[in-house]
Amino acid sequence: MGNFLGTYEVKMDTKGRVRLPSALLRQIAESSRREFVLNRGFEGCISLFPIEEWKNVSEVVNSLSPFRKEDREFQRYFYRAATQVELDSNDRLLIGKSLQDFAELKDDIVIHAYANSIDIWSAIKYNEMINKEPEDFSDMADRVMTAALDKLKKN
Repeated sequence: MGNFLGTYEVKMDTKGRVRLPSALLRQIAESSRREFVLNRGFEGCISLFPIEEWKNVSEVVNSLSPFRKEDREFQRYFYRAATQVELDSNDRLLIGKSLQDFAELKDDIVIHAYANSIDIWSAIKYNEMINKEPEDFSDMADRVMTAALDKLKKN
């Protein structure tokens, strides 16, 4: 599992290519550094998965029951835009038109890496999201981190 960190402002060219920053690429295992999966993310961003991380996530999604309607629907929606891509010789990813439209990508892009996630945002949507700190952030932190610490203690 990755432990990614950093926020990178990049440009998307007119063909839909985005160069991954060297500082981010250095954080990705060498075996996963050329091959990725792009997919619809949450809150209007695109999720970028190094191939090994995609395999881990897919294993969990594939473990859902095909006999439960909610599980089937989740699988369908989760996989609906998944696209395997490779970096070109200039460390660029090609983002397809449907994903560009979904995330409202233009030329200014923000790549936000955290934990085992890499999100690709339009700069406008990213700034709107990041500047909208919840009023109850300290309460949220208390709930989320207490639950996480309790889970760690059980393991």
